[in-house]
Amino acid sequence: MSPEEAIIVNLEARLRLLTTVNGFSCDAGERVYQNLEYATVPDERPLITYYPGELSSGIDGDIPPGLGELNNFLPIVIEAFVDDQERGEAGDQLKRDITTLIRSDGSFGGVAEMISGYQIKATATPQEGGDGGFFSVVRIEFTIFFVTAA
Repeated sequence: MSPEEAIIVNLEARLRLLTTVNGFSCDAGERVYQNLEYATVPDERPLITYYPGELSSGIDGDIPPGLGELNNFLPIVIEAFVDDQERGEAGDQLKRDITTLIRSDGSFGGVAEMISGYQIKATATPQEGGDGGFFSVVRIEFTIFFVTAA
């Protein structure tokens, strides 16, 4: 398994831990999808979908960490949906839960050097149909940095 695949497998396994049995606020970990495409907000909530981006070998002029090694950058976007109230408390808690899971092992099983570029946002939105309900969308973006042999 390549380091990139190991990171993705580790990320999904970690997201699947997000259940009330494990002490978290909801059972979003029961519905985790990679690259889920949707035209409208999914009906089944809570759920998490994640999108690994295109692996890059760094920025022009980047200094390799050592002779015969390559820098690797893997962008990740996570979107999570949870039924909520207007104040967005469930979304804020889900945001904290996901962030806790990601940061619990920043090396992703010993493969990654670091995680950087966190952008975290939770937004409560009225549900369609005017029933007065709300849902929250949590969006987390970050980049995982790791080194491989050239």
